[in-house]
Amino acid sequence: MNKDIIIRITEDGNEREINEIYEMLKAYNLSNREESKNVPLGIFYEDIKGKKLAGLTGETFGNWLCIRYLFVEEHLRKEGIGSELLLAAENEAKIKKEVCIV
Repeated sequence: MNKDIIIRITEDGNEREINEIYEMLKAYNLSNREESKNVPLGIFYEDIKGKKLAGLTGETFGNWLCIRYLFVEEHLRKEGIGSELLLAAENEAKIKKEVCIV
C-alpha cells in the first residue's frame, strides 16, 4: 500500500463526495462499453391525484440499467411495491435491450 495514500472515513454524507464517486464510476463505465446515449428512467407509483408514493429513478445506457434511487412511503412498505417497481424497470430495460442491472 502506498504510504502517501490514506483511508478517510466520514459519516457526514457529503453530497459532493458522493457525486464525485458516482461520476468516477460513470466515467469508468463509459470508457469500457460501446458508444450509446444515456437515457433517464423514472418509474413512479402514484395515487389518482398524481401524488408520488413510491418511485425508482436511474438511467439506461448501452446494455446497462443503472438504478440510482428506490423509495417507498413507509406505510406502503412490505406490500411488494418496491419489487413491482424493480420488475417494471427490468422489463423496460429488456424492451430497450438493456440487460445488466446495477
